[in-house]
Amino acid sequence: MTEEKSAAAGGKRLGEIPLSVLDLSPITAGGSPAESYRNTLDLARHAEEWGFHRYWLAEHHGMPGVASSATAVVIGYWRGGPRKFA
Repeated sequence: MTEEKSAAAGGKRLGEIPLSVLDLSPITAGGSPAESYRNTLDLARHAEEWGFHRYWLAEHHGMPGVASSATAVVIGYWRGGPRKFA
């Protein structure tokens, strides 16, 4: 589909679609939850720099490889972090 047809149909080009990041804050093999929190903060900062629309932090309970089982803890860690996502 050409840009003209896409615009006439109310469509958006890929560069105009608001993309988001979904992060589980995974704990890597040999890593720790604290390291995962640092990685999550780093990813959130980069997502903001790269122009992502939203940054989502998933909450999953009872999964040993996921550090975001308590998103309130992760969000508390973000104090002083990316204000756009707070």
